[in-house]
Amino acid sequence: MIPDAQCYDVIVVGGSFAGMTAALQLARARRKVLIIDAGLNRNRMVRRSYGFLGQDGSSPDDFINNARQQLLKYPNLVWLDNVIALKAEKQDDGFIIATNEDKSYQAQRLVLAIGIIDKLPDIAGIDELWGKYLFHCPYCDGYELNEEDIAVIGTGHESIGKALMLPDWGKVTLFSNKVVHPDPSELKHLQARGVSINDELIEQIYVEHNRLAIRTTDQQIHRFKGGFLLPKTQLASPLAQQLGCEIGESAIGPFIITDESKQTTVKGVFACGDAARTTASISWAVGDGASAGIGAHQSLIFKDIFD
Repeated sequence: MIPDAQCYDVIVVGGSFAGMTAALQLARARRKVLIIDAGLNRNRMVRRSYGFLGQDGSSPDDFINNARQQLLKYPNLVWLDNVIALKAEKQDDGFIIATNEDKSYQAQRLVLAIGIIDKLPDIAGIDELWGKYLFHCPYCDGYELNEEDIAVIGTGHESIGKALMLPDWGKVTLFSNKVVHPDPSELKHLQARGVSINDELIEQIYVEHNRLAIRTTDQQIHRFKGGFLLPKTQLASPLAQQLGCEIGESAIGPFIITDESKQTTVKGVFACGDAARTTASISWAVGDGASAGIGAHQSLIFKDIFD
């Protein structure tokens, strides 16, 4: 039997942009809300975030901290910081979440804002530069490269699409890295966009004189203002699979399938943010979070529609 103090209307798993936005809608609907946050938001290594109206160029840490302080003004919201939701279980009267602190919490609805993990290629130096000199979203970070030289690190066939986009932001070199093999039609499109192709393997990536330096196995060093890659991804938590939510598979990794209200294929479980879509940005995360929070709230009222 779970004590009443550990029972909520909705539990939100994940305290980044999508999770906080979902929680805000629910708190303002005067529902009892619990946020369980592991503190591992995807862009935690980024210094500045761009492309979100009203916060263009702000620090993501400042953005998150300010939003959190606003949320904590609601007395019906509880935040568990640096806590991992290990297990989710569906029961007749709702859901149970067990954490790494050997505690369990119950709710009528769940919102999974669990995020994803980027699986970077095995290249020396890449981890240290991710989010600083290497990015995944040109709409978020392309403008600051000032139309200078840009590298695209090949991770698979999808890198061709990334390389075709990026000439709007600078002069592009696509490093195939032996995993990108454009067909004749794709080569024609790349050439038409002015994209250079380097077929040597990348040996190391580092920073030299505030420039991104890429050393290939022929010992040539290529320098750029910055670079982009499209890493493979994985869900940051197994909760969706534990609950039996249907999982889709995109070209870069799995995602939780939802309807327009952000409800998953398991009734009463909603999902939002990077874990529930194939494209990612703060703007989309916030929009998804609002939809999930409102959807979860309305499902508590209009049960015959959502069930």
